[in-house]
Amino acid sequence: MSLNDGIETNQDKKKNPILKFWWVWSIIILVAIGILVPNLIIQKAMSTNSVTQTGKNKIVKVGDSVTQNGVHYQINSVKYNTGTKYSKPDDGNQYVIVNITIENKGKDTVSYNRYNFKLDDAGNQTSFSDYLTGDDGKKVVNDILGSGDLAEGGKVTGSMIGQAKIGEKYKLVYSGYTKNYKKSTITFNLN
Repeated sequence: MSLNDGIETNQDKKKNPILKFWWVWSIIILVAIGILVPNLIIQKAMSTNSVTQTGKNKIVKVGDSVTQNGVHYQINSVKYNTGTKYSKPDDGNQYVIVNITIENKGKDTVSYNRYNFKLDDAGNQTSFSDYLTGDDGKKVVNDILGSGDLAEGGKVTGSMIGQAKIGEKYKLVYSGYTKNYKKSTITFNLN
C-alpha cells in the first residue's frame, strides 16, 4: 500500500477527460474523412457529367478535326466492306472501317484506346472489336489502332473496324475522361 492510495491529487483533476481518449477521437476523425472525401469526389464527377451531357458535346464530320482538352482528333477516312470469304459480318450488317489520327497538343501525357470509341448505328453503340481477313487470307487492315500513351507532340494514326446495319446513318462517338476526371465526348458524323 502506498500513502497516496485513495487520495486525489491536483494533477488528476487537471487532466481533461476528452484528452484522455485522444485515440478514440483520432479514429472518429479518420472515419469521418473516409466517408466525406469519396462522397465529395462522386458529387464532383456527377456534376461534371451533367454539364457534359447538357450541350458541351462536339459534333464534326469526316475530314474535319477537333481539339478537345489538348488532344487533336481527325477522321481521315471511312470505308465499308460487306465481307470476304473468311470474314462475314452479322446478317444485315457491313464492316465500317474508320481511320483516325490522334495528336497530343497539350503538355501532359494522354492515353488513347480504341475502346473509348463506339460505332453508333441509329442509337445502337458497339465497340470497334472486329478484324477483317481478305479473300487471300491476309489482313485487309494492317494499321489497327491499339492503345498507349502520347507524350507532348505525340501522334498516332490507326484504323478501327466495327459492324453496323447496312444503309443507316453512322456516328463515331468518343467518350473518355481528362486528367481532371472531366468527361470528354465528341461525335463524328461518318456518312
